[in-house]
Amino acid sequence: MNYEMYLLRLVLAFLFGAGIGLERQIRQRSAGLTTNALVSVGACVFILLSEIMYGHEQGNIDRLRVVSQIVTGIGFLGAGVIMRDGFNIHGLNTAATIWCSAAVGSLCGFGMFFEGGMAAVAIVGTHLALKPITDRLDRRPRKYVEMRKIGVKVVVMGNTSDIDEMRDVLLSLVDTLDNAEIQKTEKTHNLKEGQTTVTMELLTKDVEKAFRLFQDELSGNTLFLKVATEVLSQRVEH
Repeated sequence: MNYEMYLLRLVLAFLFGAGIGLERQIRQRSAGLTTNALVSVGACVFILLSEIMYGHEQGNIDRLRVVSQIVTGIGFLGAGVIMRDGFNIHGLNTAATIWCSAAVGSLCGFGMFFEGGMAAVAIVGTHLALKPITDRLDRRPRKYVEMRKIGVKVVVMGNTSDIDEMRDVLLSLVDTLDNAEIQKTEKTHNLKEGQTTVTMELLTKDVEKAFRLFQDELSGNTLFLKVATEVLSQRVEH
């Protein structure tokens, strides 16, 4: 491969990645212009490296192996921008965009410039076209359903890994309730006693069922030292 072609692929990978990142930067996301450009260029460099080392014939197989490793590696990078706030997840769109930037860079590394450009346009277009739609859907008035708020307080002793297990148990129980919606979660630590207290509040149509479900299921679970379930207030959602 001559230097002109090497440089062309790098430059196009940079431009396409920067174009994707510009939209993220304007929206002030955690992974913006620089991150997406670097991911695109990095993926392109790995593809070019395999071609330089192994040539075109054998490189067809080796570069596909490199692509599979790029996909796996970018998955770990994307996980770094996903944040959990209680039971809420943030950063999924940004992580997916980083993953897409790596795909665009890989296309440029293979010399598929038109395909890479179209992919970059599709990625940016997805953000621009679907964001107003999702915002409008989120603002839709809810169907009238009577909901009452129920508070669940659970105390568990152990290290941080116990909190993840407890979270999975609570989520699985909430999924069994009809029209249940988690409103707030709080977590506090008592280092002196080695205890962690988690408070979760949720809206549900059937308070009595939720009360019995949490009390019966959690009381028999060895993860929890204490289970306190109470009805906090009644609330109507429209």
